[in-house]
Amino acid sequence: MKNILLLLSILFVISGCKPGEIVNGDREKTEKFVLKKVAESDFDFDWFSAKIKTNYQSAEQSMAVTLQVKIEKGKAIWISGQKFGLEGVRLLIEQDSIRVLNRLERTYMVTDFSYIAKQFNLPANFNAVQDFLVGNALKMGKNTVYNLKEDETQTVLIGIEDNLRATYALNKLNYNLENFLLEDTETNRQMMTKQLDYETIEGKGDFAYLREIELKDEKAEMITVEMSYSKVDFDVPQTISFDVPSSYKRL
Repeated sequence: MKNILLLLSILFVISGCKPGEIVNGDREKTEKFVLKKVAESDFDFDWFSAKIKTNYQSAEQSMAVTLQVKIEKGKAIWISGQKFGLEGVRLLIEQDSIRVLNRLERTYMVTDFSYIAKQFNLPANFNAVQDFLVGNALKMGKNTVYNLKEDETQTVLIGIEDNLRATYALNKLNYNLENFLLEDTETNRQMMTKQLDYETIEGKGDFAYLREIELKDEKAEMITVEMSYSKVDFDVPQTISFDVPSSYKRL
């Protein structure tokens, strides 16, 4: 159960890979068109909620955790990590704070994104975590140079900015994102995500109910995470609570 915290930390590692927003200068028209399609796939919403069955595996350990997620766009991200139906960890993420309630050790912590950035050496931020959980594409910054390639089934967009290289593999017919690879050429860190089992949510667009993630660090050690979504709702108001029992110790 204590490993729930480790799994939840993966969210910050993944989301910290987002440097900015998709912005394209005077690139040729075909690249602009594909960039626009990627941006158009972002979900616009006021509220989001989902149940996510998550499987984590590394060389040292493997575990399965269920996450209950509620998001009020731009304001709050509420995550409850559960195993065998019992809550082990609860998070409340806001623009300027991160609160963590550890029911296993009866402790709580209040911190912010500067702490996360220092711990993982990544520019994590609220919008990045929000986009990742909802399924919006991770995006490069305004100085990215793009190249476009196509094969029989996919349109592949490659963006390079400084030491980051991002590869978007899109379905050639509907432009749904099927694979995303982010590489840091200085550290050799890599993140590969696959988005599978797309279904259309009326009024919102195509949602990938299965995500497969592979993370490789500087030592080529691999972490894999599988996230299976269910009970997905958009624009259904949720109750978000974060009460700390008086007996809990603040770290």
